[in-house]
Amino acid sequence: MENQFELLKQRAEQGDAAAQWDLALYYCEHPDEGRPYDWIDWARKAAEQGLSEAEVCVGNFCEEHLDEPQAVIWYKRAAEHGYTLGDYYLGLCYKEGRGGLPLDLKQAERCFLRASNYVEAAYEYYECYRIRTGNDDETEEESEQAIRLLAQSANGGYAPAQYTLGRLYESFNDYEEARTYLEAAAKQGYAAAVEYLCAVYAQQCMDAGDFKTALKYLKKGIKKDVIGICTYMCGDFWEHNYGDLLPWDDNRPNRSPRIAIATRWYSCSCIRGYEPALQQVKRCFLIENQVEPTTEHIAAVGSSLKNGSLLLIYKSIRTIYYDGHPDW
Repeated sequence: MENQFELLKQRAEQGDAAAQWDLALYYCEHPDEGRPYDWIDWARKAAEQGLSEAEVCVGNFCEEHLDEPQAVIWYKRAAEHGYTLGDYYLGLCYKEGRGGLPLDLKQAERCFLRASNYVEAAYEYYECYRIRTGNDDETEEESEQAIRLLAQSANGGYAPAQYTLGRLYESFNDYEEARTYLEAAAKQGYAAAVEYLCAVYAQQCMDAGDFKTALKYLKKGIKKDVIGICTYMCGDFWEHNYGDLLPWDDNRPNRSPRIAIATRWYSCSCIRGYEPALQQVKRCFLIENQVEPTTEHIAAVGSSLKNGSLLLIYKSIRTIYYDGHPDW
């Protein structure tokens, strides 16, 4: 084994790019056998000779160390050498306008299309298309291609694509296919899918009058709070105390009234971007301040509820909610 390593090192020192890359991988896997940055030094030597895997590796290293313009240079080199992973990372830079590149969704789509053999790239193509066109498909052909790549990514096991495709099927009222993809994403622990399914199951239980089981689903869903739907439903639950499951006395000292706690749940949901929550925040805000929550008053109070105040409400929820009622 020692002789093999010495031979590998000798070939690398003689300028063999493949050996330099193998040596970089060896040092990466055995960090105790070299200096801290031996692996990236050898990777760079291989990259400078045009080895595409090494070019992307060096690009990733530059990006992780906050030198995004240099990372873009390496990604471009890898892409020019026909290495599709270089196109994938280059596409991300165009999508987000990083590394000195302009935010260019069309260019990002071209990169992701070339790299669409990767499930991540196929998904990112769809996301770029969706963001760029909104609800207005440019052409039927482009729309079909975007959905085809989304399905390709989802069927390849990529959880974000499974969740997105599931929600898309749901919008077409194909609930069976929607459930299949949403559950597949949830099984991988994808937070948005777990939260969304918990909300769906909770709503089904509430419709059936089984508030106790609904509450269990909401408790599970808020642990994956990324889209704000379960926190919204928690606000609704606290406001109305369905099934009288909350042993809460608004008149007890050092306890906020239920409407105040509902407001904070709605605020959490609003911060997550769940649009219906903002109207509820405004309405509860007026109730807390003993103002009749009419349509006119709700519209007027909107300007006083900026993101800054919502953030303060969000930060206070642990003290007011969890510490105040830890057994829920």
